[in-house]
Amino acid sequence: MKRFRNVILGILVLTYLAIAIGFVSGRRGDVLCNKLDIIIIDSASNNLVSKSEIRAFIMEKYKNLFQTRIDSIQIHKIEEKVNSYPAIKSSEIYKTIQGSIVIKIKQRSPIARVYSNSKNSYYIDNEGVVIPYKSGLKRLLVVNGNIGTDFKGMKNINYDSLVVGVKADSSEIMHKIYEMAKHIKADPFLDAQIEQMYVNEQHEFELIPKVGNFVIVFGDTIDAKEKFAKLKAMYFDGIGQSGWNKYKILNLKYTDQVVCTRRD
Repeated sequence: MKRFRNVILGILVLTYLAIAIGFVSGRRGDVLCNKLDIIIIDSASNNLVSKSEIRAFIMEKYKNLFQTRIDSIQIHKIEEKVNSYPAIKSSEIYKTIQGSIVIKIKQRSPIARVYSNSKNSYYIDNEGVVIPYKSGLKRLLVVNGNIGTDFKGMKNINYDSLVVGVKADSSEIMHKIYEMAKHIKADPFLDAQIEQMYVNEQHEFELIPKVGNFVIVFGDTIDAKEKFAKLKAMYFDGIGQSGWNKYKILNLKYTDQVVCTRRD
């Protein structure tokens, strides 16, 4: 008898759950999308994108989003659209039974601002991806000089409409710029000291420090790690002892030495 009661109770519980689920599903089928809840995860450290930008970007594609039933919205399509935005590295998107679409965004991390020969500028991020320029960002390493405007080999790139996800290493000089900027950004000391990289006519690098009125002739990127090590040693053991304004040029191009040119 007890076993029979338990079976009946189990059937009643399952029936109730089935009715409840059906009721909720029925209600959800009638719910229209009524909110875009955009969360920029790293907004405290980066401001490449804003909530209003992303909202406008989505609504341009999905003009009738708020007249659409929430259960018929294809989240993966919206995610593809959001991830195509130049400054966005990744996103996580889901919908709620209340009718909201929640979008969590992680931005790209620019490490340098590059100026072309035509004076247009853009960013390169820590993965070598080109990002269109946006004002208001924190100060970054500046790269200028003899940097071509056509970027042959960088597919569909131009300065009026930079394409999302194009790797900067598609061009030899851009690859060198990216590798140099990445090395400087990864080293807290160098990141604090180096303000600018200049690309000369031979496509070699000259570095401009934040402190001190001198130029660091770096040369090509061959043996870059060794050259940066020499530069740091010069800072710690050389310039620190003799003073910042004693030299006008520090040349790192020569093996196992730093050639310094004194001021007249």
